[in-house]
Amino acid sequence: MQQHTTIGRSLGEENRRVLLRHVQARQLMELARRCEVDLSAIEPDTPCPDTDFAKVFAVVAKGASTRTIPKDQANLRSWEERWRERDGFAPWPPRSCNAREFV
Repeated sequence: MQQHTTIGRSLGEENRRVLLRHVQARQLMELARRCEVDLSAIEPDTPCPDTDFAKVFAVVAKGASTRTIPKDQANLRSWEERWRERDGFAPWPPRSCNAREFV
């Protein structure tokens, strides 16, 4: 007898799809095992909001951050393109800058 587990079954199909694009299933299951939070929440009536990185892309690097902010902006642009054009797993891009106006 096979047993199948549905991850995020309290979510609708679209919200579950979006969640699993950010977090690998095994990481989500590990979080659920270790978490002491009530995970029986009711799904929101609205879908996950769309992304808007305009403020991130508008940051102008100054000083030491001229080496890192443009790189992080490029990584984010690449991630956003992948997010919008494909359906697969899309973990957040790595961040190398700790500039106050960028974090």
